[in-house]
Amino acid sequence: MIAHFGGLGWRLLPCGPLRRGADTIERVELLLDLGQSPEPDWPAFLRQVPDAGAVDAPQRSVCLTMGEVLKFYRSPADSLGFALIAHTGPADFVQRLRRRPGWDLVPATTEEDAFARVGLPWIAPTLRALPDVIELAEQGYLPEEPPA
Repeated sequence: MIAHFGGLGWRLLPCGPLRRGADTIERVELLLDLGQSPEPDWPAFLRQVPDAGAVDAPQRSVCLTMGEVLKFYRSPADSLGFALIAHTGPADFVQRLRRRPGWDLVPATTEEDAFARVGLPWIAPTLRALPDVIELAEQGYLPEEPPA
């Protein structure tokens, strides 16, 4: 999927539970890096998905013929780091970051930039569900990322 759209000039980044390494994934979530491009024509974009079945353009999602659901988010380049954090989650982690000074100060083209804006080192997606991960990061004691 990512290679398919990359060949068409689009850059897609995995996010959501897939990126966090969750045991179960209800849908595959992908973030479209708009760069300097305008908003795509979503119905046309979604029809380009290989094996696309039902298309829900207002929700930017598509159900594949085998039943899997793909959900697309989009972000301009200058806030891509914040968008990747927000759409990777989990929700309580993102909510805590949004309350910190510096959230949404652009440019933050990478996650590293966005974490720096809120005064934290980069936190691996697989660690973000840990209950005290923000406090550990503030103290410089992040655990090692589990092996893939």
